[in-house]
Amino acid sequence: EVDVGVMILADPGLGAGGRARLLQEARAAARLNHPNIVGVHDAGETEGLAYIVLELVEGASLYERWPLPLEQTVAVARQVCAALEHAHAHGVIHRDLKPENVVLAADGTAKLMDFGLARAAVAGRATPEGSVLGTVYYLAPEQVLGGEVDGRADLYALGVMLYELTTGKLPFTGADPIIIVSQHLHAPA
Repeated sequence: EVDVGVMILADPGLGAGGRARLLQEARAAARLNHPNIVGVHDAGETEGLAYIVLELVEGASLYERWPLPLEQTVAVARQVCAALEHAHAHGVIHRDLKPENVVLAADGTAKLMDFGLARAAVAGRATPEGSVLGTVYYLAPEQVLGGEVDGRADLYALGVMLYELTTGKLPFTGADPIIIVSQHLHAPA
């Protein structure tokens, strides 16, 4: 017997296509078995509602726990790198790496969650669905331009995240998402 979390995808704005994409991404993430990735046990639909059954991780997001001492930030970064290496080796790209998607478990283990879910569901510090996929503060230039995305987009986001965690600020900010996106394309960090 194992405790799990169940995510119900009941957003009517997703539509059938959005739900199908989310389920496809969840099934891809379910292939991943790594100690630094939140496990996906099942994904499907019942009575018109899509659901994802996830490993239950007790802890708080990196965003909620920040700031951390430098040594702990480095330890978390190593674990996130290991998770990304495993995912990329299995052809899975995260697409929305940010501190909110890293959970720090009670034992100090960093676990990456929400693999690929940015493709159809974007929330928090994010752009509206249907425009740019991912959270504007962490977007790689190829994501901004709507180009083909591979593991390098995750590494770009990791760099932005580490910049933020070590300096206390994001490299690109602005009052409007378009300003931030433009900085990713044209401004030096």
